[in-house]
Amino acid sequence: MEQGSAIVERLLNAATLVAVVCAIILTGTALSRRRTEASSVMSPQRDSAVVSPQTWRALVASGHRFGPPRAPLTIVEFGDFECPVCGTFENTLRRVEKANPNQIAVIFHHWPLAYHRLAYPAAKAAECAAQQGKFQAYHDLLYEHQDSLGLISFDAFAGRAEVPDLATFKACNDDSRPVKRIDADIAAALQVGGQGTPTVIVNGVRLASIPDSAALALRLRRAAASGR
Repeated sequence: MEQGSAIVERLLNAATLVAVVCAIILTGTALSRRRTEASSVMSPQRDSAVVSPQTWRALVASGHRFGPPRAPLTIVEFGDFECPVCGTFENTLRRVEKANPNQIAVIFHHWPLAYHRLAYPAAKAAECAAQQGKFQAYHDLLYEHQDSLGLISFDAFAGRAEVPDLATFKACNDDSRPVKRIDADIAAALQVGGQGTPTVIVNGVRLASIPDSAALALRLRRAAASGR
């Protein structure tokens, strides 16, 4: 009986030891997770970067502007028409603009990523539409119908965007030469430290993460309060 009691005691001690070890592991995991979560919350602020005033003025002056010239919040976006995250961000912009009319200006620059087969052709077609004053309409249609890129022709998009001279549009789009404006935008995206699309710069600050509606609304309130 004494031998049996000793065995039981040893088993109980072993079980207690295992429970203690498991508790230590779980506590360490929880602390590690909290540190990781805290780091991910802080990193967008830590990694955001102010672009130089000269670069900011050049980006605002050279892109395609949507919105009033003296909006409190000016957003420079480097976008890719085939990028699904860009499409989501465009929807976010539309919601914030609708909720705050005449308070936001968006300056769009191209950044067609090399691994998106239709991104550069779409940007080129949008520039052909821009030559006839229809960039925004074409831009909006491409994002609204992202899932149909390659299925709906760029000529058909031009018709839907009400580009006035479709023959001129087609001749422009059939030109095989690179588009200087698109290539200049790509160079500018890399110069400002863009890590992918969309790269977003708000009132001269390149953000490390893509802002949602609440983040943009907060920045708008702060900009309006500060008079920027």
